[in-house]
This record gives sequence, C-alpha cells and structure tokens, in this order.
Amino acid sequence: MIRVRDYFLERVSHPSVTPSETVLLGNVKLWEKGSSYSIEGRIEYEGIVYRLVELRPGSGTMAMVRSDGTLHYKWVVRTLTGSLHVPLQHVVYSPSNAQMEHKVEEKVLTAKGYQNYELLYTGITNNAMHFTYREFSPEGLARTAFFQNLTYEANAAFVGFKTFRFRIHSANNEGIAFTVVEDGLPLR
Repeated sequence: MIRVRDYFLERVSHPSVTPSETVLLGNVKLWEKGSSYSIEGRIEYEGIVYRLVELRPGSGTMAMVRSDGTLHYKWVVRTLTGSLHVPLQHVVYSPSNAQMEHKVEEKVLTAKGYQNYELLYTGITNNAMHFTYREFSPEGLARTAFFQNLTYEANAAFVGFKTFRFRIHSANNEGIAFTVVEDGLPLR
C-alpha cells in the first residue's frame, strides 16, 4: 500500500579508480584490471572536469578520466613548478573501451533521523482486513523485531496507522482500493 523512505544521505567518494580491463599504452601495461589507482587531482579541460590518474607512479604524467569512467585521448603532465599542462599529442589506450570505475558510496545519516517502513495489505476474512507493517534499517534490511500484523474491521470506512489515515473504497483478497486522506509526513 505505502512505502516511506525518508532520510538524509551523504555521498562518500573513494579517492581511487579501478580499471574494468587491463589497460595498455602500446605494449606497456599501465593499469591492471581490478587493482585500485589513486586519483591525483582534477582538471577542467574544454569545459569538462576530469579525474587525473597517474600513468606510472612518480612519472607526473596522468590520464584524463571522464565522469563516466572513459579515458580521454589526451594526457596531462605535471611540470616542475607543479602546474598542469595538456600536450598536443594524442594517446591511444588499449582496449579503447576500458572503463576506470569510480566508487561513490551512499551512507544514511542516522543522527539526522530517518524513516524506512512499509504497510502491506495482506487480505480480508469475513470479519477483518489484514495488514502487515514492516520497518527497515537505514541500509534497507528488514528488522524482524519491527514487524507487526494489523487487523481492522472488514467494513471499516477509514483505517488509521501511525500518521496515516486511509479511506477504504473496496477490499477483497485480490486487492484494496483506498485514498490517503492524511499522511502526516513533514513537508521538505
């Protein structure tokens, strides 16, 4: 019937990328499939922001990685003064479809409060409508201690639970027709 997922998320960006394939430049192996490589910085080039990943540790030469993980055909060189320079020559990586995967994790900020629950209609008997309330952890895992079976009169015109109030139009074992009259949820 209803599902409420109301919480604050924090996105945590990992400081590394992982190639989907072993990447070569000519016959020189740059990055091994599945290994992690540090993001050395970012650069804006022709209006697009790229992540920088060093070709070889300590070389100062870095690949430009788009937000979708694809490799740009140019590279960046860190000069002796520390500034970044994009040379004119093109780079040909192999395989050309390799992706540099960048993980961004989402973490629920439980200190700011959260709600994650659902109310399910489970059927009707001669004298009662049946519902199940299930509450979930911030990670979306069912919390067995927070399940509750609810029973209401079969001919009830209105049903209330928590901050919700429903107008029941019809109910049978195949489904329920209802209108949410009040939800009580805070406006954001």
